[in-house]
Amino acid sequence: MGEVLMRQTITCMLLALLLCLPLGCNPAEPYTGDRNPSVEFDIHLPEYGKSDEAFHLDANGDGKQEQVILYRYDLSPGIGLHGAPTKAIVYQLDDEMPPNIHAYELPVPGQDYLCECECVPTACRCIPALQDILSGLAGPELVVSDRCAGETVGLTIFHWDAAEDGYQPKGHFLGHRIEVVTDTVTVEDRQASRAQLAMRQSYHADGGLAFLLDDQGTLVTPTQYELVFPHGEPEDITLSPYPEKIVLAFYQHYTDTANVSAYFADETWEGLGQCDTNLCGCTGPHAGVAHVRVTGLQLEWEAINKDRSLGPDQATVGAALVCEYSDGTPENGAFVRWRLVRAADRWQISGTE
Repeated sequence: MGEVLMRQTITCMLLALLLCLPLGCNPAEPYTGDRNPSVEFDIHLPEYGKSDEAFHLDANGDGKQEQVILYRYDLSPGIGLHGAPTKAIVYQLDDEMPPNIHAYELPVPGQDYLCECECVPTACRCIPALQDILSGLAGPELVVSDRCAGETVGLTIFHWDAAEDGYQPKGHFLGHRIEVVTDTVTVEDRQASRAQLAMRQSYHADGGLAFLLDDQGTLVTPTQYELVFPHGEPEDITLSPYPEKIVLAFYQHYTDTANVSAYFADETWEGLGQCDTNLCGCTGPHAGVAHVRVTGLQLEWEAINKDRSLGPDQATVGAALVCEYSDGTPENGAFVRWRLVRAADRWQISGTE
């Protein structure tokens, strides 16, 4: 009798934990084991795991809330939780009476982890939420975001698969800034370059079902990618000490026909036929271009050093680019070497090679 009573008591405690009734927690807000010392979260976790936060979400779309527990692992003495990698387990009840509790670990592609939280603790959050991202699947996805100082730097997408009896990973992204909308994830990665640029890559879900190609979590090739200014373009780009920034700014404002000539030295814009020929890389007329994506920039110091006529106030910048046309004409890729000259502390484009 005592054993049965104890089993019922434990079941009630776990049921209360999952349904959030006597604990008085808000389903929209996370709570931790530290705030509820009567509940031993750690005993439900894998060995070496330490609970971080718990959330209540309808993770599998059954109309009932499950408990999503984030936990840290690979803990080292003296370091504490901050910076330790994060995984997650979903606990859900079946329809038996009393109900059984089933645990489902969220499998991260490539045996990676969900969050690392490299920011200072006050600026770092690892947040699970429901979001309808994949149009080809019914219901919303369970999304875990690694947020640093307000920016999403990690994003992992899961979807409940009743046939597989588990949560299947549908996408795993890392970057310096990540944005997600239906069937599209955009990732910005800061480039290791002196010009403070980032590569923006757009990923589209295959048939609205997943962002992955295989079980190892290999991402599909980005549909589009281009260099961007991650912190915004300087107000007067011609004052930048980096000539490659002037070339990028020119292509980003390529469709601004009224002001684009400001990037060029005297008479250069007219000498290029106002880019109505293929001298600027786009084969179609300037007015018919919808957008130009710069996919690579190279400041060619070797070429500068070989040509003694090029001094510190002259530079050559190679630009790889893709032109998109407003009339649906197929895109064309090109590589253009631009010459730039600096006068009165301003860089301007002086021609092509």
